[in-house]
Amino acid sequence: MLIVDDDVASVELLGHLLEDEGFEVWKAHTGTQARQRLAEQLPDLVLMDVMLPDVDGRELCRELKSAERTRNLFVILISGLAPEEITRRLVRSEEHTSELQSQSTI
Repeated sequence: MLIVDDDVASVELLGHLLEDEGFEVWKAHTGTQARQRLAEQLPDLVLMDVMLPDVDGRELCRELKSAERTRNLFVILISGLAPEEITRRLVRSEEHTSELQSQSTI
């Protein structure tokens, strides 16, 4: 299992809990580190923060799902944001995507 989060304490805590349950855990704190780990070996599951310092976790998830080698990875996005903030950001992201799609058809 790969845990990707820039909050070192969260990664360590979650990592210890999962290791205690018998899971093999890999850790990354940036999208770049996650890509490097995934290039080495594919885990059964990726737990990834939505807000990473170098990439939006949703964008990295889309990247993984569009690549042949990683498209079948199970990815769970996690966030410390309040539910209202997550909803607001998702709506804004969807509106932006719709704008881009309509501009590309012009």
